[in-house]
Amino acid sequence: MDASSLYTLVNSIAFFAWIFLLIGTYKKNIQQWVFRIVISGFAVLYTLLLFSGISNFDIDGFQTLEGLTGMFADQNLVLTGWIHYLCFDLIAGMYIARDGEKNEIPHLFLIPCLLFCFFSGPFGLLIYLILRLLYRKSFTF
Repeated sequence: MDASSLYTLVNSIAFFAWIFLLIGTYKKNIQQWVFRIVISGFAVLYTLLLFSGISNFDIDGFQTLEGLTGMFADQNLVLTGWIHYLCFDLIAGMYIARDGEKNEIPHLFLIPCLLFCFFSGPFGLLIYLILRLLYRKSFTF
């Protein structure tokens, strides 16, 4: 499968995983499905892509912004990086869902946090942490 088709496929899978997470935030079977199948599958795919493109990977590229930009000129490395983002944003979404349930935060309040996490991971997580602080008056991990 070429990089473009794989990009479309992983985006579709991530989109549906987020829909399920939004709808069934407090449903354990949905959380388990997202974690066991989608996140684990993305981790396996990421690893396969990383090691198949290892010849194009230059560790020195991380030392400068120009080097990093140069690394992302390769479509396969961009796809590998994108799957990395999808995987970790879903993990942040799982944290929001599980921690929200544990702290008895109403599902309706979690929806904006999850939506922002879907579109801009760390920002959605920050909104959730602020919500949690306001709702619970504590900031423990």
